Amino acid sequence: MVLAPVLETQTLTFERIIHAPVEQVYNAFLARDTLYYWLCDDANVRGEVGGHLLLSWVVPRSFVTGKFTALDKNQFIAFTWREPDREETDVEVEIEEADGGIKIVLRHSGDFEDAAALEKRWNKSLNNLVSFLETGADLRIANRVIIGIYPDALSKEKAQSLGVPVEDGTLVTGLVPDFSAEKAGLQVDDVIVKMNGHEVTSETPMNMLVAENKPGDKIEVEYYRGSEKHAAAMELKGYPLPAIPADFAAFAAELENLYADINTDIRALFADVAEDVASKKPAANEWSANEVVAHLILTERWLQNWLGGLLQGPEITGFTGNTDARIQAVTTIYNTKDAMLDAFQRTMAETVAVIRHFPAAALDRKSNLWWVAFEFHGFPLHTRNHFRQIQDAIAAARA
Repeated sequence: MVLAPVLETQTLTFERIIHAPVEQVYNAFLARDTLYYWLCDDANVRGEVGGHLLLSWVVPRSFVTGKFTALDKNQFIAFTWREPDREETDVEVEIEEADGGIKIVLRHSGDFEDAAALEKRWNKSLNNLVSFLETGADLRIANRVIIGIYPDALSKEKAQSLGVPVEDGTLVTGLVPDFSAEKAGLQVDDVIVKMNGHEVTSETPMNMLVAENKPGDKIEVEYYRGSEKHAAAMELKGYPLPAIPADFAAFAAELENLYADINTDIRALFADVAEDVASKKPAANEWSANEVVAHLILTERWLQNWLGGLLQGPEITGFTGNTDARIQAVTTIYNTKDAMLDAFQRTMAETVAVIRHFPAAALDRKSNLWWVAFEFHGFPLHTRNHFRQIQDAIAAARA
């Protein structure tokens, strides 16, 4: 007979001083829109005594369930903590003013199978809590590496059109200039199949394979370019973080200038393009030039919804701007290339106006400005990445 190991009850204790309003410290444990900024990748929470707690992580894939057992506003929080196939444990958080800030003492008690791993998780998460409340920065982003591609799943049809002899991997649809993938020699339409010694699949995406790496690490990447397989050394770079503006008005002015350049450049792509060319699909499952613009319009609308959720809560996470019904709705209403481009220009202007009208109180939560700057840092690149798709669609329609 094999006996289960006898586990010893332990208490892990962690302390932090946080320079932020006590209400923000307390609420950081009680709502999805705060928990996933510092502790987990997603959460479903009812922040009241007896309310449930569901936390989930993508890397590594895991989740925790629990319920709140005691709450004393701005002073004390207690909840249970159960990982899959583990015994239930208990977490208590004491909150008090100390040393010019707010002191929290978190105690996690129970019979732990891997106390060292749990201690590592809490230390990283609590350091991130301090950063989230004091500066707004998410250390999981600020400290992570970037491959530097715009990825997409590899469909069977795309694999056949590229002549790639695999049906699983990550398709490179664009490259971030001067970052890891481009410097390693990868190109658009390459298909990455192995990275850091592991196969790249839908179950093991690239971000999971480099989750424990740091900037400067060198890894090997294997990819197909057409039917030929290649291998290359890749040096990982840190995530590109934008400069954080002084306030939302300053950021709106900066974004307005970026959008003006985008508007000029995208209109140039459609110069002397006939209406039938702009609306013609290159293939049955590919977008016409007009449909690409429709996607960009829907992306701006999603950004506006996300900004509204940031202010009002809960935040908007689901993106539906690739849905064919929505793409066709936009191209039906704006049924000429000029109407489409005018709609895109107005939609960009509306996004700027939303940011310009953010209330001053939105600055009280430091993460609001940090996340707006961070999210919008990538979207002009996303838009310009679609310029090649527009050019290719026009060229195919003319051919």
